[in-house]
Amino acid sequence: MLNKAARLMKLFLVLMFAAAIVFPATVQAATENETNEIRYLLGNYHVSGITEDKLEGKTVEEMLALLDDPFTTYFTSEQRDQFLNAIENSFVGIGVRLGEDEDGLYISEVFPNMPADLAGLQRDDYITAINGSSVQGKSATDAVNSILGEENTSVRLTVKRGGDLLNISIQRGQVQVPIVVSKRFGQIGYIELSSFSSNGDKEFTKALEQMKADDIGALIIDLRDNGGGYIDTAKNIGANFIKQGVFVHTNDRNQKDIPSIIENGQTFDKPIFLLLNGNSASASEALAGALRDSANATIIGMNSFGKGSMQYMMNLTDGGMLKVTTVEYLTPKNNKVNHVGLKPDVEVYGSMPQMLAALQAAGLSDITIKFNKHHAAINDIDVSDPMPYKVEDGQLYVPSRTLAAMIGADVVWNSKDNTVDIIKGTKKQSYELTKKVVIQADSITYLNVAEFAKTFDTKWSQTGDSWILKVSTK
Repeated sequence: MLNKAARLMKLFLVLMFAAAIVFPATVQAATENETNEIRYLLGNYHVSGITEDKLEGKTVEEMLALLDDPFTTYFTSEQRDQFLNAIENSFVGIGVRLGEDEDGLYISEVFPNMPADLAGLQRDDYITAINGSSVQGKSATDAVNSILGEENTSVRLTVKRGGDLLNISIQRGQVQVPIVVSKRFGQIGYIELSSFSSNGDKEFTKALEQMKADDIGALIIDLRDNGGGYIDTAKNIGANFIKQGVFVHTNDRNQKDIPSIIENGQTFDKPIFLLLNGNSASASEALAGALRDSANATIIGMNSFGKGSMQYMMNLTDGGMLKVTTVEYLTPKNNKVNHVGLKPDVEVYGSMPQMLAALQAAGLSDITIKFNKHHAAINDIDVSDPMPYKVEDGQLYVPSRTLAAMIGADVVWNSKDNTVDIIKGTKKQSYELTKKVVIQADSITYLNVAEFAKTFDTKWSQTGDSWILKVSTK
């Protein structure tokens, strides 16, 4: 058994961080061979230090429960393929993102050259029926489950476009969701990385090299909602900013520190800003910790998830796979991540306020946001950050945190006076919770833009179904 497991380790191990992908808790029965292999691998490599004798006579499900480690997982061959495809942002479908509003389910994004695009679906189409069955009362999740299916099968969508109802048949196929999205806000570069896929480092570096050629003045790296992926991908991305040094420290079951070292990397002489939120996990945290410790990067957003452990993926002889936690990692300055996360240097609540805060920190002084109920753009560049707003009695109300972020100010709830306070430098303005000034709904505090503009220079207008907000902080 020892020699057999050793061969498995040698031939099939892939070092990776577990992405935030969840499979059913019920473990499908492993074969006897796989059960024996799993017992050996857990008893010799799991970071807890558990030994084989403690696992003797137990099923795979019982062994995993004993570890109390949600990131050590047994996969059937089918689940393994789903897991690996998820890291690559690849799946069988039609290639759209769905949104939901008071009018129903709509298409918020159509991926270029994917089945939906080729069939003629468009952004903002409302889905009224799937295969002839009305979607009224169904959630976006229910709709997605109805649309997904086997490759090369068809799904028929009835969509409302303007005043027309269209029936569109789409053949399901392999969909590749973009891993890297890059944009320019003037001299500020922006790269969004959604997963540390096997090719993510190459795509990231290509986007970065183009920005360096364009002589950007600052860089924003968006790792929000990035649950992780391959450690080598994260390390290779880090090498764009760290010439030489520790990427992460790793502690194994024997508490031995085995640092992962970057050699022959590069330096980056422009300011770096990282966007994180509570769903930024694993490889995202490793990269962010390394760039803050070794490349003077600034983290903006919310405390990250706190998954400071690495998993090996081990293929089993009967077709399954074991993903097992083998080490805990620390940042280059030996800061703990596991169960703690990374605390931001600048804490900002809310997706759009985070984006605006990063742009402000990177030097963007003139900001124009154009938005409607489905989409938003900053300085004519589309962003995925939602822009909630309300219109009552002809007055525009925008979240107070968004307005504060636009001008680089802080927003504070004053419980003593029962007011919302906007503070910028020595200037402070308090807004009472009256209907014509402040609206509170869906856990968001909305502020009347006209009232805000009395103190802070803000222009706003309406064009068709879109609103436009403009500020300058020069």
